[in-house]
Amino acid sequence: FISLRYAFLITLAIIISSSVSYSSEDKIEKAKKLIEQQSKFNDAIVLLKKEVKKDPADANTWYWLSIASWKMNKFKETTQAMEKAFKLGLESSKHLTGYDTLGWVKYYSSEPGQSLTYFNKALKIKNDFINSVKGRGFVYILLNKPDKALLDLNFILERSPRNYDVSLKRGWTNYLLGNYTQAIADFNSVISKDKNSFNNDEAMVGRGWTYFFLKQFDKALADFNKAFPRIA
Repeated sequence: FISLRYAFLITLAIIISSSVSYSSEDKIEKAKKLIEQQSKFNDAIVLLKKEVKKDPADANTWYWLSIASWKMNKFKETTQAMEKAFKLGLESSKHLTGYDTLGWVKYYSSEPGQSLTYFNKALKIKNDFINSVKGRGFVYILLNKPDKALLDLNFILERSPRNYDVSLKRGWTNYLLGNYTQAIADFNSVISKDKNSFNNDEAMVGRGWTYFFLKQFDKALADFNKAFPRIA
C-alpha cells in the first residue's frame, strides 16, 4: 500500500510539473504571437514580466521580453533583458537575432563602438544577414569610415535595390568620399521613388550639397529652397 501510494504521489508530481511547464511555454507562444502577428508589444511585455517573476532563470522568456521592449523603443530594458538571456545560456538559434537587436539598440543609443561589436558578432554567425550588414554599414558612417560603409551598403542594394533608407545612406557615403556623380544618382532614386517625405527632404539636402561642391550653385539653391522650408 505504501509503495502504491508513493508511486501515485510521484505520478501526480510529474503531471503537475508537466502542466506548469506547458502553461509557461504556452504563455511564451502567446507572447510571440502578440509581438510577431498582432503588434501588441505592451501586452506582450506585461505577460512576459509575469513569466520572468515565476521563472527568472528561463533565458527564452528574457529573450522575448527583450524583443518586445525593442519594439517599444525601450532601449535600456531591451539591453538588460537580452544580456540576461545570454548569461542564462540562450539557445544558439537565437544568438543571431539577439546580437543584431543589441547592435541596433547601441546604434540608436549613440554607442557606435559597441554597436559595431554586436553586429560583427551577428555576422560571424551568418555573414550575409542583411539586417546586420545594414546596421554595420550605418555604424561605419558614424565612425567616419565611409569606404567600409560603402561596401556594406552596396551589398544590401545589390540584393534589395528598393531599400531607400540604404540608398539615402549610400548617397551621403558617396558624398563623403567625393563620388559626386554616384551620390546624385542615389539621392535621385530616393527623391523620385521613396514616398517617405522625411527621406525625400534629406535626399534633397544631400543633393543640394553635392551640387554645391560641383559648383552648380543654381541647382544647389533650388534644392535647398525646396527642402529647408519643409524641414523647418
